Amino acid sequence: MVRFKTLYLLVLLFALLQTNLPAFTQTTSLPVAEWVKKLNAEKDRDNENFRTIDKKLYYSDSMVTSNALTELEKRLPSASLFFKARFRCLKATQQFKFNFPKGEPEVKELFDAALKEAYQTGDTNLISWVSWRYGVQMYGYKEIEMGATYCLKALTCL
Repeated sequence: MVRFKTLYLLVLLFALLQTNLPAFTQTTSLPVAEWVKKLNAEKDRDNENFRTIDKKLYYSDSMVTSNALTELEKRLPSASLFFKARFRCLKATQQFKFNFPKGEPEVKELFDAALKEAYQTGDTNLISWVSWRYGVQMYGYKEIEMGATYCLKALTCL
């Protein structure tokens, strides 16, 4: 009788877990095509689109984030400089989140490329914003002098 109850409870538990499986997983499909348009937007002066996407990725797990970044990266060759700069900032912030502190060299490389692309646009708002993000991330790595330098550069661009 005890063996039957144990088996019954295990089968019941298994069935309940299977029916509630969606409650334990995250949504894996993100609106990447929409994000491409948002990151391309030249008129997004305050970079609200970036903030929205960054927040969505911040609350996603590493696999979902990695897949989304891979899909976005496929669009780099034909993308505008605005997209490229914002994408590299997005990738750098996610690298900081998921690979701290070992990811510092890659984060610096991504921000250097983003800053170069921001300068190529000639848009002082984008240059200032990328510089500020770079400074904040460097402060997170305890690179105080570098962080202060980029944050000051951001303020002088405006």
